[in-house]
Amino acid sequence: MITPRYLDDTAAKRLVFFTGKGGVGKSSVAWATALALHRRGLRVRLAAWAPFEDVSVAPPAGVPDAKFPVHSLETLSAFREYALRILRFGALYDTVFDNKILRTFLLAAPGLAETVIAGKIMDLVDRQEQDVLVVDLPASGHAESFFRSSNGIRKIFPAGFVHRQATRIVEMYEQPWCRVDLVALPEDLPLRECVELHDRLSAVQPLRFGFLHVNQRAPYLAVPATPADAPPLVVESLNRYRARLAQETEALRLAEPLAMPQFEIPQFAGSAGPVVDAMARHFAEEAKS
Repeated sequence: MITPRYLDDTAAKRLVFFTGKGGVGKSSVAWATALALHRRGLRVRLAAWAPFEDVSVAPPAGVPDAKFPVHSLETLSAFREYALRILRFGALYDTVFDNKILRTFLLAAPGLAETVIAGKIMDLVDRQEQDVLVVDLPASGHAESFFRSSNGIRKIFPAGFVHRQATRIVEMYEQPWCRVDLVALPEDLPLRECVELHDRLSAVQPLRFGFLHVNQRAPYLAVPATPADAPPLVVESLNRYRARLAQETEALRLAEPLAMPQFEIPQFAGSAGPVVDAMARHFAEEAKS
């Protein structure tokens, strides 16, 4: 099987989701992907959703050319936008929907908040104001409930407007232009979590999974045999490097059941901005190779 080039394949999509275990650099990969596509000349939009925390949608400091639209997805504001498109009158929305009881219901009802966010994403796709919409989803557990929610809502509302909208969302996930990418470190726990998430989501519906991003991968270096008279510090460094490479290689075997193309991202040093910039350049270089 020929492995597609990551950036080329992404440029051909309309909607790309990113998720994985928390702390693996998922958001950095999403930002770097959007930045690399933007530098290629595509119209890019980035959206981020984190249900229990404030999401910063400002470009990481140190990336001055990240000038593309961004959205912080929030349940109540997304519902208001969606309802106003249907009702047309803000006063009617304020009278009927803008009350404490509804707000509590939206945030507490199982699957409803996730479906509202998915509806907002679908609306952004429908508007076609971008070539590629990059979505930074929360970590694995919330991402699972996000993709499950619309199927659940369809069962709760077996007919009518809500059912039709939830069905459209489910059908959107199955389109060839929609892709779900997983992000992990080359370590046992993040890779196991990706495999488990992939299996659980695949049991829900036939999502189109794309790439497994292996972030902070140790570089491949041509390391010679350790000279007998090498200083202790050199010996220690070489042994540490070999041990890390062997450990990562062994861990990556856990991802073999995924049958997803692996896209390895080196470990870049620095603050968020320079790291995102370096990732974006790495993506662009891979596309040229």
